Amino acid sequence: MRKTILKGLLFVLLLLAGLRLTTVLLYPPNDIIRTWQRFYALEEGEAQILVVGSSHAYSTFDPEVVSRMTGKSCYILATNSQNTVQAYFNVKEALRYQRPEAVILEAISLNGNNNYRDGDTPDRDWKKESNIDGMRMGLPKLEAVMEQYQVRNWGYALFPIARCHGNWADVGVLNSNLEFFTRGVREYSSFRPSRTSMSRETAEKYREAAYDPTGWAVSETNQLHFSKLAGLCRKEGIPLYVVMAPMYDEYIRSINYASCTEQISALAGIEEVPFLDCNLHYDEIGLEAEDFEEKLRANQDRDIRAKMTSVGPHRDDFSFIIGDIDIRRFGSQGQQRTAALSLKLSEIELVKKIAKDAPILLLDDVLSELDSNRQNYLLGSIGDIQTIITCTGLDEFVKHRFEINKVYQVSEGTVACMNGV
Repeated sequence: MRKTILKGLLFVLLLLAGLRLTTVLLYPPNDIIRTWQRFYALEEGEAQILVVGSSHAYSTFDPEVVSRMTGKSCYILATNSQNTVQAYFNVKEALRYQRPEAVILEAISLNGNNNYRDGDTPDRDWKKESNIDGMRMGLPKLEAVMEQYQVRNWGYALFPIARCHGNWADVGVLNSNLEFFTRGVREYSSFRPSRTSMSRETAEKYREAAYDPTGWAVSETNQLHFSKLAGLCRKEGIPLYVVMAPMYDEYIRSINYASCTEQISALAGIEEVPFLDCNLHYDEIGLEAEDFEEKLRANQDRDIRAKMTSVGPHRDDFSFIIGDIDIRRFGSQGQQRTAALSLKLSEIELVKKIAKDAPILLLDDVLSELDSNRQNYLLGSIGDIQTIITCTGLDEFVKHRFEINKVYQVSEGTVACMNGV
């Protein structure tokens, strides 16, 4: 009898472990789920300041800057188009694992979006799915689903594997999830910065948008859950702040911003919650939809003093996407190095095409991080190009696969030409 019970328990444990592994592998590899997974990996006290809200939060509140300004660690539990309903459940879930000293609610989450049952947002909408998916199974998740979903869709919301089973066929998703959960969780950042200038096309769309002076209203469900959030923070003895993140000037002019801030300020006042509007310091922040030339002229004196140009394409980063995955965040060192080398090889072909001549290629210790296949491909691609390679040692594969004209050794500050190579 005892053996039968033990076998039964072992079977249940293996079944649960298998379900957990399957769920991990099949999860959509999106930023919201990974934001939650990174949160669960935090050590105690690593979220002294907790930021919740919409994309305005995760694209403007840089945890490193907040930490430098306050001396407190900061983490962002914010997601795309998230409203205060889900923000409340985010905080409720977060308090099971962390004890923040302050909670910041990004004010735009107090908008007209109604994620309540039978609300404006359909149940099977990514704005709801993504908010729920990353949370661990527990009472806050169950409450969030019951609050925002019709009964017939509870299973759909609680068990993402039911709608993500097709990911078995996507090797890229499986590899990305496996790599993320085995070694990428601690390296993930929930901060995804926004550009400091709006594209000309986007700015034009906002200029052409019809202005609706009555268009802004905080939904009743957001008002209700803001009161719940304020009550929860009071109960836990945690200060709550409502902060309006910086916005582009064109966006501000396209909405009834005065009405927006008046309503939010009134709600915050009722709950005795401090409200800070960063756009009152608009000129200092400078998120303006202006032309590049205008920004260059405006920053000229400061750039001369700093001896660097503060605006321009050189301030942007490249993103290498494989199967909707940003390999800069989730790729291995070999994948990241391969992407960088691919860009360099493309530049070589571009120079050949335009200048009608081959450039000199400099490679700084790149071979050590590549497997044999990638080494072969790289060396085979540059056989007709004058190349200077720096490395920590002459490996056999370099001697045998690549023709070396001269070798110089640097030792104790002395450079010497090595003969007989």
